[in-house]
Amino acid sequence: MAYLRAVDPGVKYAEPSIGRVITAPEVRGTGLGRTLMHEGLARCAAQWPGQPLRISAQARLKRFYQSLDFEPVSDEYLEDDIAHLQMTWRPR
Repeated sequence: MAYLRAVDPGVKYAEPSIGRVITAPEVRGTGLGRTLMHEGLARCAAQWPGQPLRISAQARLKRFYQSLDFEPVSDEYLEDDIAHLQMTWRPR
């Protein structure tokens, strides 16, 4: 019902990345996406200890990602005709 992809450093960005985060429409708003992101962040932190992550986030989800401690690091840009911005997360 939900999916994300962890991407090795050097593939899309110099940093490791999380991409293709998706939840099925029937489970949106249930917290499954947040649970998935927490698990993805924990696994990335274990796989690449101490390294920040960079994502290309849909601009409409900026507050969601900020609630997970991501910080915007770019202006908005179009990707597949959808407004996006780059955001980074640093392990604590």
